Amino acid sequence: MKKIINPALVYLETLAPSGRRSMKSQLRAALKVLRSRRSVDTYNWGSLCYADMIKIRSQLLEQNKSIHTVNLCLAALKGTAQCAFHLGILKAEELMHIKSVKRAPGRLEPTGRSLSSKELGILFRNCQKDKSITGIRDSALLAVMVTTGLRRSEVASLVIADYDHNARQLHVSRTKGNKDRVCKLPSATSMLLDKWINKRTEEKEPIFCRIRKNNNIELKPLSSQAVYNIVKARADEASLGKVRPHDLRRSFVTRLLESNVDINTVRQLVGHTDIKTTSRYDLRTPNARKLLESIISF
Repeated sequence: MKKIINPALVYLETLAPSGRRSMKSQLRAALKVLRSRRSVDTYNWGSLCYADMIKIRSQLLEQNKSIHTVNLCLAALKGTAQCAFHLGILKAEELMHIKSVKRAPGRLEPTGRSLSSKELGILFRNCQKDKSITGIRDSALLAVMVTTGLRRSEVASLVIADYDHNARQLHVSRTKGNKDRVCKLPSATSMLLDKWINKRTEEKEPIFCRIRKNNNIELKPLSSQAVYNIVKARADEASLGKVRPHDLRRSFVTRLLESNVDINTVRQLVGHTDIKTTSRYDLRTPNARKLLESIISF
């Protein structure tokens, strides 16, 4: 008997690790609307139909979910339906009907926040008060994220060989969409990174790795969740309110746009395919600020 492959799992495998978590959460929300007792892993996605899509969109809007959340859920369902079609468990006609469901209308409001220069200064000064090996690592981690706009999954996957000290740049190869890019580093970031990297030597080692309770470095890469926890903890220590890793990415984009860098150039720097995605990171205030060299002040 031929084993039935779950199309949702196939769809999730096409995404970056961080995207998988988000989209699986959206699929769970859809199943909740459908009142299914099945999990994402066991639901019969071949039974998904046009009426289900309309019901899910309608009820999520009635629940006052944001336009972004509703459309993200629809995208997850359409991606799963596409995989179900390729696996031969959803008819082409039904796929066409599912894909015809329009996105939720309305203006897409920016999410998250962009930290001001003052807030970034507070964040770094607070972190650098920690003179332990953990403080050295976390200062370098925050600096890289703020001045390159790397996603947490990207920064977690960096290895020593990705860093060119002389050129002061990082080669980012394990990216969302598998599109390599090179990130130039300000001198302040490079200095903090050198201080941390000097603790290790092998090129295959992760740049940002775990530290045990006895302050011994464990040469295992930080997980994406660990990066999330570090950013949250350091922001909490600095009393900055709710700050998450993607807010550092938003801060990077916003600082560049405030400095009149062309949005298409910014799109390339952060690895976006669609310029519309970059525009959602635009959280500019009326006053333009200086470029990246001034983000970290000592």
